[in-house]
Amino acid sequence: MKKIKLLVVKPNDNRKTIYKNLIKYLEQQGIRILKGGENEK
Repeated sequence: MKKIKLLVVKPNDNRKTIYKNLIKYLEQQGIRILKGGENEK
C-alpha cells in the first residue's frame, strides 16, 4: 500500500517557506508549476 504524503503548514511558517514546500509537494504528486510573467495577477 502507498504511504500518503501530506503538505504540512505550521502556524509560524512564513509565506516563502510555505510556497517552497507547496512546490516540492506538487512536484512529488506529478504536477509541474511554471513561474508566471510580470503581467500575470
